[in-house]
Amino acid sequence: LLVAVLVRLPWAAAMSERSPQFDEAAYTSHAELLCEGRGYVDPDGTEADFWPVGYPAFLALGYCTLGVSKATAFGLQILLLSLTCVLMSMIGERSFGPAVGRSGALLLALYPNYIFYSSLWLTEPLYTFLLVAVSAMLLAGLGRTRHSIGFALATGLLAGLAALVRPGALLLPLLVPAWYVLQKVSWPRTVLTTLIVILTSLAVISPWMVRNHAVTQPQYEISSNGGLVFWGGNHPDALGGVARPEAVARDLAVGTPAYDGREGYRLGLASITSDLPAAMRRSVQKISYFLAIETDGAMWNYKGLEDAGRGVVPVVLAGSTYILA
Repeated sequence: LLVAVLVRLPWAAAMSERSPQFDEAAYTSHAELLCEGRGYVDPDGTEADFWPVGYPAFLALGYCTLGVSKATAFGLQILLLSLTCVLMSMIGERSFGPAVGRSGALLLALYPNYIFYSSLWLTEPLYTFLLVAVSAMLLAGLGRTRHSIGFALATGLLAGLAALVRPGALLLPLLVPAWYVLQKVSWPRTVLTTLIVILTSLAVISPWMVRNHAVTQPQYEISSNGGLVFWGGNHPDALGGVARPEAVARDLAVGTPAYDGREGYRLGLASITSDLPAAMRRSVQKISYFLAIETDGAMWNYKGLEDAGRGVVPVVLAGSTYILA
């Protein structure tokens, strides 16, 4: 834990002059407006639904408690990243012993890209913490029949919160039956636990989905940018990650009242079914692109520096270290 904190503090200090970019700008704006008591709205006061609410709400809680500042934002990220290392240690120790658990957590604490996210206003640290916490709850629930319902409730709560941060986590509860089958848990307990996890998760996310339905009308969703992301990733000319063809935004009229995320899902599915071999090739391409570029937190940091020349050397070195790792 000490190592995880100490290696992140100097990096966050070195990046103290950077400003929010792209998604970060939206998250910080929403968080500040939430902290001001104006609700989850865009700067013009319109009720917002495009971005998931989880991270802005978490950031707003920190802002309201500690003040609106970079120190608060970076401090929260360092806290989440460090606590995730602790959870990883606990999981490793329970499964494979102290040597594996602690060394694995130490490797995570020192992993370059996991350090770079200390100075980014992005969802990854919070989502990763919740995802690992879900795994920890599933593991802790094994062999504890008396408290299995409590662990199932905790798992569903964490999975629901994760979905509010990154909506793809909606699928997490569907993996629970496979987990229990692999662990040779009895069918009655598997069914009961799965139902508790799914229902608890739905109880967490449903109020926000109902709220968004009242805002957008077309559908119940956690955030309306899902259609854009789906079409962007499955467009015939998709590059992978968020580097999508310019036509994607035009096709969906993004940023206008005519935008409807459902059209993105329709176009994406049509692209997949019309040329399945090409869709399979894109799947491989997207994974390789994600590993090579999109997780490179060093470049995110670089883009946010006002004096790019001042930060180029440490960012290039850090990026090279990440790619090597």
